[in-house]
Amino acid sequence: MEVIYCNRTPNTKAEKELNAKKVSFDELLERSDVLSLHCALTEETKNKFEVVIASTEFE
Repeated sequence: MEVIYCNRTPNTKAEKELNAKKVSFDELLERSDVLSLHCALTEETKNKFEVVIASTEFE
């Protein structure tokens, strides 16, 4: 399994322990099979990400 991540700053611990690679947000979206998003809930981030999954994804 390849681990890629997007963050403002490099995560050297993940890079060393998991051989993770820092990529741009667009590349992360393009290449990911599974995406876990972690961010503080603030006025700036509230309603920032809308996810639409078509029902065909589960057929």
